[in-house]
Amino acid sequence: MPKIRRFHPVSHDLNHDPEMRDLRKKFGDWMGFAWLELLSIGDRNNGIIKGDHEQIAGYMIRVSLSMRLDGALKQARSALAWMLLQGWLAPVEGGLFIANYWNYHRTREPKPELLGSPPNQPNLTITKQTKEEEKNKNKSRMSEHATFEIPNWINPETWNDYLKMRSSKRVKNGDHALALIVKELTRLKALGEEPNEVLEKSTRSNWTDVYPTNNKNKTGGDSGGIKPAPGKYSHLG
Repeated sequence: MPKIRRFHPVSHDLNHDPEMRDLRKKFGDWMGFAWLELLSIGDRNNGIIKGDHEQIAGYMIRVSLSMRLDGALKQARSALAWMLLQGWLAPVEGGLFIANYWNYHRTREPKPELLGSPPNQPNLTITKQTKEEEKNKNKSRMSEHATFEIPNWINPETWNDYLKMRSSKRVKNGDHALALIVKELTRLKALGEEPNEVLEKSTRSNWTDVYPTNNKNKTGGDSGGIKPAPGKYSHLG
């Protein structure tokens, strides 16, 4: 049975780290303590935080003293998604792995080629290259705005494809612009349009705005695949 330790290593510059400050600005000061809670849990399990995302978010809210349970859980889910996007955590079988764990847990036998791999678990080996690949994979799986909530009638994959197309055209996906796009989709849905088909057509046509697919709902109209005039939301970000 492994010896229980009452402490775990943390960077001396943790409170001044730009990413840590960004985390606290986005989700509140208490999220810094939530991250320390995850580090503490991972320290007991060779860098692995066991459980699904909902369970791990539950670990995080234990440190919140001022927020209501439902509000804290919502914040924890968003912060966890942000941590995955930033590459702080990586998905592994049975939970999440703290990407820099082995940088702070040196063994006698140096392994300079590894950023993280618990002994006797080669499937958790994360090199510099695979860490970057995993980070990019997480970005492609998640919305560019993890905190922006879309209605349940919008397919998340269709929405993310649309956002990636907008980003490729160097259009900012700011929360205000996205809210206006959802508002327009809501209006089109009330007119009988299928919102996901509207998004797919915009993605396919490289349109940064959304337009009706049904001719009777068009005010100006386009023909022959000609792109409509610049969208009314394309300048927002």
